[in-house]
Amino acid sequence: MPSPERDFLSEAWGRKEDAMTEIPEDRNSGIFMDIKLGAEADPKVAELVNDLEQNLLRYGKSEAGFLRAKFKWESEGNTPESRKDFEVADRSKRAAHEALIDQMNVVSRAFNRSGLDNSWRKKIGADRDQIAAW
Repeated sequence: MPSPERDFLSEAWGRKEDAMTEIPEDRNSGIFMDIKLGAEADPKVAELVNDLEQNLLRYGKSEAGFLRAKFKWESEGNTPESRKDFEVADRSKRAAHEALIDQMNVVSRAFNRSGLDNSWRKKIGADRDQIAAW
């Protein structure tokens, strides 16, 4: 039985109870699974989704490298070595992000051409920051 506090919050925020407990990582995994499962209907689209998955992994690795370089730069101070590491990591992250966005758009268009549901694209968002957060 839901608690009175949860009922109040659900009503006050205009959300369903299950939406209040949603974890962003679970939501994002669900979106990716929708993409993977939807692509199974067309082998060519499935191949593009595999490329998207590789781009996602590359972006995740570049984000981790960027955060390491940023931490090093902040903890060691602005040394020439830490600044160079940070700049290289930043360029790598930007390039991986651009490739991810490009591949996501390719996959979305392929879904549309094949008559597959590409509503997942709207869930991710069109803004660079929304895509990065996904």
